Amino acid sequence: MKNREVLIKILLMLRSNGINNEKVLLSIEKIPPHYFLHLLGNYKSLDYINFEELARLSKILQEALNYKKRLSNVLILDFKLGWYFSISSLLAKRIYGLCSDKKKIEKTEKVFKKLGLSNIFIKKSSHYLDWKHVAPFDLIVAFKSNNIIPSKYLDLLSNEGLLFFTKENIGKVSIIKCSKNKKIEKLKVKEFSLDENIIL
Repeated sequence: MKNREVLIKILLMLRSNGINNEKVLLSIEKIPPHYFLHLLGNYKSLDYINFEELARLSKILQEALNYKKRLSNVLILDFKLGWYFSISSLLAKRIYGLCSDKKKIEKTEKVFKKLGLSNIFIKKSSHYLDWKHVAPFDLIVAFKSNNIIPSKYLDLLSNEGLLFFTKENIGKVSIIKCSKNKKIEKLKVKEFSLDENIIL
């Protein structure tokens, strides 16, 4: 499958899922299409690939940009393959992440280098306060099982920042958008299992 064909299918899929922010779509368009196939585990066809994660992660960026036109600092916790770093880095000044696995960090940083991305910073740690000196953040993404608002992250948000976290519901999770003053709203995406997070 040719790169252009892959890209067109991805963009059409995102638009059909309500992703219409041109900045988000353009940032995805700038990433080599074969990168998505590599992440999603299929090098030949898109027919059997589940794009739901791609759509819901893109929707978070769209919501953040609709709320605040320019993103300065973004904090991404509990990442898997680092796709979200790549896309977010084209929309924000600086992207920060935490990971306790040194090998995962090194592997992810190699990808960023190949893509020419230099505004991504990952620290070998699992404690959210380890980036407090660069706060406030305009966007924090924290995908863990929560039953209540993880208020500890709100202190790191800018006044116009947004926290997106996952709330557990009988084995599945939904994505919740939360402002600095704890105004919450459930994101309009299908509930999913945290195990389905592959490319984050």
